[in-house]
Parts: sequence; structure tokens; C-alpha cells
Amino acid sequence: MTSRAALLLLCLPLVVPLIATAEPIQLKESCTATLGLPTCFPHDGLVDWSVWPGIGDVAWAIPGPYPASGIDGLTYTITGKGSVFVTGSCPGSIPNQVSYPPACGGLDSWANWAWGNSVDGGFVTVTFNRPVEGAGLMVAGNGNVILHAYDSAGRVLGDVGRLDSLGRPAYSFIGITDPRGAITSVTVQGFGQGWTGDIQLQSSSAPGAVTTTPEPVTLLAVGLGLTWMAGTRRR
Repeated sequence: MTSRAALLLLCLPLVVPLIATAEPIQLKESCTATLGLPTCFPHDGLVDWSVWPGIGDVAWAIPGPYPASGIDGLTYTITGKGSVFVTGSCPGSIPNQVSYPPACGGLDSWANWAWGNSVDGGFVTVTFNRPVEGAGLMVAGNGNVILHAYDSAGRVLGDVGRLDSLGRPAYSFIGITDPRGAITSVTVQGFGQGWTGDIQLQSSSAPGAVTTTPEPVTLLAVGLGLTWMAGTRRR
């Protein structure tokens, strides 16, 4: 083994911490949308269903962009597959044919989804005009719901699911955080029928948001690795 190859092997364990992975969150407690108030998932923005697509049946023909609530300059587009009826906050004052989740509350605007029972179910994808550090939402219903997070290149940063094995409606909160702040889109994929609350968004300025800076030793390792590769290419 050459001295350069040995040096690279020594550097690799130090470079690995730069490759941060998204962290899944799954809570049994109700983690409701509470902009500006303490909550178990610190957030400073919302994709508020009652703002867009608004109360009533959702048509996917107008994807946006729409402004996110709470974060200046953050907008999103939205596309989906499946039938959804936005009921608004609970209890709601607008009569409709769709029930609310059992014992629902908080400040969330609830959406009732008929995801379907196909292999891939139904979904809603929300794409942001700039990255965020975290996203999460309340979930209730009989079917499984999975939250996927992606970066700007379409790579999966993480997945987290909620599976009610007993088939009973029950509250749950699922979310994903990425310390690099690289989340540019999220997809909520569901099966069967269920409810979701607003999508809670965490930017770098959200109370409790986590940001990371590479340690000097990590930056040194990267520099050594790049120097080694440059030297190899010149040969």
C-alpha cells in the first residue's frame, strides 16, 4: 500500500461525519401546529391546508407556488394523487360530509384523505423554493402513512412511517430533520383513508433548530483527501 493510499484510509473516518443523514421522528404525543408557541416539534412555518388548497375538495390543477405561513420568502408547490377534503380546524364551523379525527384539537387544519389501496397508495408532494431543516405533521386514521424527504437532486434524505397494526384511528406525529438544511421537498404517501394536520416546517431560525458546522479536524481531513486526489490525477 502506498503512503498516499494509507493517508486516505486514515482520513476517511474523519470525512464521514460530513455526510449527515436525516433523522426520523415518531411521537405518540400530539405535536400540533402552534406557530410562535412552544411545541414538541419546534417550527416556524406551516403548509396550512386551510390557506391552500383551502376548505373543501382539492383540485390538483393549480399547483402554486403558494406562500408558506410564518417564514418570509418561503413558497411551495403542491401536487398529488388521491381524493382529499380539507376540513379546517377542529371542531370546524363549516358543514361538510367528512368527519374529523377522533378527539382532534390543536391549531391544525385537518385534511381527510382517500389515498386508495393500490400498491403505491396516494400521495401529496410539496416542493419548496429553498431548503428547510425539518418537516413533520400529525397523522390519524386506519392506514399507514409515510413521510419522505428529498434534496435538490432528488435523493432520499430519509423516510419515516406510521403503521397502525390494530387498524384503529390513533394520533401520531411523524417528522424528519436534516442538520444540513437540505430538504427541498417532502412527499406524504398514504394507504387507505386517514387524516393529516398541517405540514410543520423548521427553518434554521426555528427555536430549537439544529445546525452543524464541520469541526476543524474534519475540514483538515477533507483538504488532505482532496490534495491526495489532485496529486494522483497529475501522475
